[in-house]
Amino acid sequence: MQARTTPKPLRAKSVTHVSGINRNLCVRNGPNNANTKTARVKWGGAPTTVAGISLPSVAAIRDQREIRNAGATNSQKAFQGTTGGLGSTTGAILTATDDTQADVTITITGQLGTTTDTLTLENALVEVLYAA
Repeated sequence: MQARTTPKPLRAKSVTHVSGINRNLCVRNGPNNANTKTARVKWGGAPTTVAGISLPSVAAIRDQREIRNAGATNSQKAFQGTTGGLGSTTGAILTATDDTQADVTITITGQLGTTTDTLTLENALVEVLYAA
């Protein structure tokens, strides 16, 4: 499988509140065929991907992911739900231990099951929010 990354990693800084949230919204497109295309968003040094969505038979996807501080600036949780970042999942809540008082790298990638396919990142929006 071929993986492609953004030309420059995105960095989110100053999610300094213990309840701060980082929201990522990505719009991607590719050929509408049965080949597997996987859209991924990885947060900092997390051992697992926050969003790993398989996209066979779709031409475009709009996906939103939120990574929130869990009571401390070095403890995060994220939901790894279905397409769109909403709905239910059989997977556990993901955790990370990045210090959000410093820069954190957000890596947006697309993995292709067939090298002749494409998965184009059309738009990426990164928000830093305060949550009570």
